[in-house]
Amino acid sequence: MKELLKKAAEQLKEKDRIRVISHYDADGISAASIFVRMLQKLGKEFIVSIVPGLDKGVLTQLAKEEYSTFVFLDLGSGSIADIEELFAGKDVFVLDHHVPSSKAQEIIHVNPHLFGLDGGTELSASSLCYLFCKELTDITEMAHIALVGALGDLQEPFSPYHETILKESDVEVKKGIRLYGGSRPLLKALEFSSFFESREEAEIFVEKLGISPEKKVNELNEEDVTKLQEALSVDNKEVLWNIYSRKDDDHYKDLREFVTILNACGKMNKPSLGIAACLGGLREKAVGCLFEYRQEILKAREWFKANRKGKRIIDKEGFVIINAQDKIMGALIGTLASMLKEEKGTIIGLSHVEEKTKVSMRSKTIDAQATLKALIKKLGKGQSGGHKQAAGAFIPRESEEEFIRLASRLLEEKSVEEEITA
Repeated sequence: MKELLKKAAEQLKEKDRIRVISHYDADGISAASIFVRMLQKLGKEFIVSIVPGLDKGVLTQLAKEEYSTFVFLDLGSGSIADIEELFAGKDVFVLDHHVPSSKAQEIIHVNPHLFGLDGGTELSASSLCYLFCKELTDITEMAHIALVGALGDLQEPFSPYHETILKESDVEVKKGIRLYGGSRPLLKALEFSSFFESREEAEIFVEKLGISPEKKVNELNEEDVTKLQEALSVDNKEVLWNIYSRKDDDHYKDLREFVTILNACGKMNKPSLGIAACLGGLREKAVGCLFEYRQEILKAREWFKANRKGKRIIDKEGFVIINAQDKIMGALIGTLASMLKEEKGTIIGLSHVEEKTKVSMRSKTIDAQATLKALIKKLGKGQSGGHKQAAGAFIPRESEEEFIRLASRLLEEKSVEEEITA
């Protein structure tokens, strides 16, 4: 892989006016930011676009642009055939870590899966991009951004590749309570965690514990952490995880919180703020996206709770299928699924995006990417991609009910298989 990275980097170095397209999640924005910093250092002219995904329509529009060099980051591996067809005669680079749909013939395709590595656990798009850019210039000041992308794609425990990047960064690691948002008050962090169903439950818990609900998570001392660990461990949930923090960064000290900021920027359609934040600018504006993002997440959770026993939600042992339609933003259905995964094991969420239906799957127990791929094949319509723990697809709206029927049957079969195996 290192040989291909070096060869690809040498070819890109000869190009000018580079068109960059990346994904809108934390990993995609991180990858784009690392790539932009490299291009700036080389004095290259470029334009960047952040998109929620690729389909033939998006690719067709991009191919019409008057650029001869295109770079796809954190996407493209699932559209190799379409890219080679539509971008014939152009120089195309794909740096992606999703499972490839086919083997590339005419374009430069760098993907860990091509070398026997798991792109879902060993290399994120941002870490792959970091390794690529290192072949062209010193990019170590962006090492922490590569780790942000890896954390955004849930790539823990860190692989040897990420451990190497960690050593090159200014990031410190220590154990802490499994809560998102180091700068948030404890009560707020607990309310949005997987430990409690409601704010009321979290309030009662904190009151009994004797820790100030306004105390920030990153201000918890050793005694506080011990109290929380002992109190939360009764439900046999994972209570501790690694806290990754930068030594000299007051704004984004907690890398997991930075992940949330980048996701907020991308999903609230302000990805340029995320890139700027990664490069050291517009930080207050990027943080400002969090309020709107968290409000939408709260609405999504409230809708789910209110409709849990309704017709749009199938809630069975081991899995949940949510047909939110237009009640939850397409950009947030995956976020809701990730939050619920801790409780139910496997979640499939559907939401309307323009004229299509977006499907997001998260699972702790089965291969989400392979499962969605099999469902799309049975349905005979749509496109899918992703990783073992997290995958997504787009299907025609008129196929929603058929997809849900197929998914419910398949997940019931897998639940039975798990019971027999256990």
